Amino acid sequence: FGHEAFDLWRLNPGESLTTPVFSGLYTDQGFGAASREWHAYLLQHVVPRAEETRPILYNSWEATFFDIDEENQKKLARVAADLGVELFVMDDGWFGRRINDRAGLGDWWPNPERFPNGLKPLADEVHALGMQFGIWVEPEMVNPDSDLYREHPDWVYHYPTRSRSEFRNQLVLNYAREDVGAWVYGWLDDLLSRNAIDYVKWDMNRPFSEPGWPDEAENPERLWIDHVRNLYDILDRLRRAHPHVAFESCSGGGGRVDLGILRRTDMVWTSDNTDALDRLTIQ
Repeated sequence: FGHEAFDLWRLNPGESLTTPVFSGLYTDQGFGAASREWHAYLLQHVVPRAEETRPILYNSWEATFFDIDEENQKKLARVAADLGVELFVMDDGWFGRRINDRAGLGDWWPNPERFPNGLKPLADEVHALGMQFGIWVEPEMVNPDSDLYREHPDWVYHYPTRSRSEFRNQLVLNYAREDVGAWVYGWLDDLLSRNAIDYVKWDMNRPFSEPGWPDEAENPERLWIDHVRNLYDILDRLRRAHPHVAFESCSGGGGRVDLGILRRTDMVWTSDNTDALDRLTIQ
């Protein structure tokens, strides 16, 4: 085979590469047995807190979309509590200038007009109602219309000679960069330290595009593995620092469900489609 058939990873003298983990399973009992063996393996060795029953969750998105503020979320929380909900999750729209999907992604502080006293009053109300409090984030993405992007336009994947394509008005942050990873961990750790948050819904709503890294022109393949390594490192550190917090992998509705992410998250948001009949097929 010619070398062009393979992705290349440049190793300098003295360097080494540890590849991502590959997991395989064999059975001579057919697909049903293979499925059961995988489930047993995941529950025993991969999924955190697999023995715990997951709480009944209410998510605010379909009720309010981006029209979020402290008072309407408290009202929703009271309705959810009356229904027997155990975990109330506030979705997109609580931070920065995030009044729609065109701005604010990357500016992770409570919108001062919508939450003039921060998140504490809402979290306190949710807890007083006997529920846990969860929050939505999308840490791998940024809107060009954000303070973060205006300050760090070099923090996204891009090629100097190509336009930066936006999907959902978003660009992808370069998690392969150590400074980006440090910044992401810093604000998430601060968010969880300052607020009584029990659950984090980690979303990822678009694929990579223009996956360039100008600073690593000699070894561009670092991008793919280092992004995931730093993602895993952030999640691992957050779980150690905040062991009471549960994490959900949302990723566009089930778009990232693999053993690596399942090892670090307590739940997967399988789909935005919650119609009962459709879910039979999706599940």
